[in-house]
This record gives sequence, structure tokens and C-alpha cells, in this order.
Amino acid sequence: MQAADVFESAEKHLKRWRRSEDPFGDFEDPPVPPLARDTAFVVQADAANVTLMIRWHGPSVSEDPNATYAADLVSELVNQPTSGAQRRLVDTGLFTDVSMWYITSNHVGPIELTARTTPEVLGRACAALQRELLLLGREDYFTEVDFEAAQKRVRVEAALDWQSTGALAHSIATTWSVGGLDYFLEYFDRLSEQTVDDVRSYLTKYITARPKVIGLLTSSRVRRAQGSTIRTCLANWRAS
Repeated sequence: MQAADVFESAEKHLKRWRRSEDPFGDFEDPPVPPLARDTAFVVQADAANVTLMIRWHGPSVSEDPNATYAADLVSELVNQPTSGAQRRLVDTGLFTDVSMWYITSNHVGPIELTARTTPEVLGRACAALQRELLLLGREDYFTEVDFEAAQKRVRVEAALDWQSTGALAHSIATTWSVGGLDYFLEYFDRLSEQTVDDVRSYLTKYITARPKVIGLLTSSRVRRAQGSTIRTCLANWRAS
């Protein structure tokens, strides 16, 4: 089948469709209440190692669109293999992997950091991750070179994804549903306009010293064996 055949079929079968009334026209989404304080908890599962997951309330694409681009850049600043975070947390052997993500949403876009470690180094790993989050608020956490590299990596990764028809369709549909088609079409231009100050402003507003939820996933066996370490780890999070 050729492209012309697809367009002809779409014209034939879809042209007569008419837009109906919005079934949610008068419905207003209730506001998401902000997190009042840090919350930490343990989840038990059949897991050999320990996973720490941290979440913050991130920017809304409708209320603070500029911060959504900064959020993508911060994730890349943390995730790139040569970043300070990876050198301090993964290359030292404290964690097997550390990754950070932001999900663009119309209300509260979640910011998530996931870090996996082993029971043997859990105490030191937990303390190191806490120190890393404190470093995020420092002016020298990343350099101009780091920032420019992150911008390029985000652009390249998105461009590669869009080489796949399936990935492109998913990106368009997801972005259109939360931010509108213009947000999708202007993404690269707005990303290129981001500055170091924009990223630091985002970190201050949404991550540094902001309330968060910390979940620790491990097995019942590890929880029994490392109970004191786990309690200390979670107590320190709640006190931070």
C-alpha cells in the first residue's frame, strides 16, 4: 500500500465524520493538592535487591510550560553516563543504575528518580543519594558544557524516536492530549531557548528542598536482615 492509498481511504471513510459535543465540556478537573511534607514507606516484594523511588510534583504544561523543557534537560543532566550523578552514584558501585524522568502532564507532571542498589551497601547508598539531591541546588552542579550536551542529547534522542512511525504517532497523540499540537510542533524551538538560569529556576521551584515521596522496595528477607539500616534511611529522608 502506498501513501496515496492511505490518504484516499481516509478521505473516503472519515470525511463524513462530524465533531460531537465535548462530553466533559462543563467538567472541571479538581486541583491536585500539593505535598505537605516528605513521606517515606517500604513496599515488600520478591526482589533480590533494593529499589529506591523518589517522586516530586512537577510542572503543569498548561500553567508552567517553560519549566517542562527544563525538566527534560535536568533528567538528561542526571542520566547521561558522564554526569557527576552517575560518577558519584553508579561508577562508585553504590548503585547499579540511577535514572530520572519527568512526564509531561496537564496538571501535575510527576518527576521521578529511580535508583537500584544491593542490601550490602544500602546504608551508604542511601546517604549518597541524599547528598546528591542536596548538590542539585548548588550553582556548580553542572557546567555550561554539561548543559549544552544535555540539550543536544535530548534533541538527538527525540529525533531518533521520530524515525519510527509507531513512536512518532505515540508522541503526537500523547503530547496533543496534554499540551496541544502546538506544544509538540514547537518543542525543539522552545528546548533550544532554555538557559542555564531556566534550569536552575526549575530545580529551585520543583525539586530542591521540596516535599517528596520516597518508596523503598525490597524483599521481606532483606527487610528483616537490614531492618535497622532501612529504618535509619527512611528516618533521614523524613528529617531532610
